[in-house]
Amino acid sequence: MMTPVVLLAALIAGPADAAGSESFVIEREFEAVTCGSSVKLASKSTGFRLHSHEVNYGTGSLQQSVTGFPRGDDPNSYFVVSGGFGEGDCARGQPVRCGQTVRLQHLQTGKFLHSHGNIPSPLSGNQEVSAYAGPDSGDNWKVLCSASRARYWQREQSVKLQHADTGYFLGTSKRYQYQNVITGQLEVSARQAARGDEEQWAVQEGIFFASTEA
Repeated sequence: MMTPVVLLAALIAGPADAAGSESFVIEREFEAVTCGSSVKLASKSTGFRLHSHEVNYGTGSLQQSVTGFPRGDDPNSYFVVSGGFGEGDCARGQPVRCGQTVRLQHLQTGKFLHSHGNIPSPLSGNQEVSAYAGPDSGDNWKVLCSASRARYWQREQSVKLQHADTGYFLGTSKRYQYQNVITGQLEVSARQAARGDEEQWAVQEGIFFASTEA
């Protein structure tokens, strides 16, 4: 069993390819997203990062808001991967299986990515997504891998995050952009159906623990 270690960069640069652009290699023990890692999730549709901050919604639950942020360099986009509420421990370095239930804890504020039925999101009227001190089962998200044969949640590979309590899918769209207080950020909500890229996410930047199963 490998002792977990920290990799401070999301990717390891390899030799430049023939076109002159950098190619990157992710070492085998860092390929899977693991419990304890702090990750940034990018929307496949928009490229915006899942994000939160100490700004509460003015409607709905009045809980801490969750948005899509346009850049990858903000520390408020880090979420720590942990085991689902009521699902048992997820040891640091344990790779997350496809279909596993996890929680995503906002690194800066300690609150969990959360959703709940019957509360509409402020712009689209979809199901609200917030950050909540909890914990409770509303913090649980099921990782659905897009690759049919994948065993584990892989970095750079698209997944859908399905809210365990309601069955709705985490998503965002440039159609719903805030115009004041958090100008330029996108609404993040939960949708009843996963229609396409708007409900697809991939881990980009992060601080990663090596897999204990590598």
